[in-house]
Order: sequence, then C-alpha cells, then structure tokens
Amino acid sequence: MRRDSVLERARRFAGDGLVTVRDHIRGLPTGALIAGGAVIAVLAIVLLVISFMLPDASATPPAVSVRVQATASPVQAMGIREQLALELRRARQASGLSLTGAGRRSGLAQSRLSGLEEGTVRPTARDVDALSGAYELSPEDHNRLMYLQFRLDR
Repeated sequence: MRRDSVLERARRFAGDGLVTVRDHIRGLPTGALIAGGAVIAVLAIVLLVISFMLPDASATPPAVSVRVQATASPVQAMGIREQLALELRRARQASGLSLTGAGRRSGLAQSRLSGLEEGTVRPTARDVDALSGAYELSPEDHNRLMYLQFRLDR
C-alpha cells in the first residue's frame, strides 16, 4: 500500500480545486517572527548605545563644593583673583606659617607666593593644591579654593 502525503490526499479530495492546502513546516520562523526579532535586536542595541552615553551613576561626584551666602559680603564684591588671594593669605596666616615657611613647604618660590597673595600673579590649580597641602586645609576649604581657581580659569 502506498503512503500518500497529507497534501496529496487533500488535493485529490478537493477535486476541482475548491480546497487548497498550503505547504508548511511547523517550527520554522515566520516572517512576522523574524521581523519582531529584528525589532527587539535593534531596540537592544539602541538601549546599549544610550546606556554608554549616559553618565555613570557610580562615578564619584565632583570634588568642588560651593557655599551659597544669602547676603553680599565685601569678599563677594571683589574680583575672583582678589578673593582667591585674600583666601590664600588668610589660610597661610591661620596655619601660622611665614611666606618663607609656606614657600618651603609648598615648593613655591617666595616671590610667587607673595604675588599670589597680592593678586598680581595668576594662580594655577597646581599652586592652589600645593598651598592647600602646605597649610593642611580641610577638604572643604581646599575645594572652595580650587573652585575659585577654576572660576578664574573660565
């Protein structure tokens, strides 16, 4: 006895072509399934690219902190360079160092240090960092001085 496929039997049964049976194999992906998978893959790539473009939430926040004062003080009326010069002089005096001692501890020349405190020499971030270390300033005071120097560079 000959075994006919289901398709052949259906075609014989239909006779004049009123019934049609389409060939298909179960388990193969259809066009809609392939298109859906492609859309999901594209979305995953877009999300991955966006996640690399966003800032890292685990990154440490910037070290600069800003103190906001409600009333204007004489220091605020000064320019940034003069304000930084005054803050550097106050920090040195609070640490009990002379210009010579501060220069020795920070590695800066006494003439440069004098110019920084008078506001005639433009301080670099390296200068402010060295002086903060020499004066043993708190992290908050160090950050405030670095912020002033940063604003001076802008």
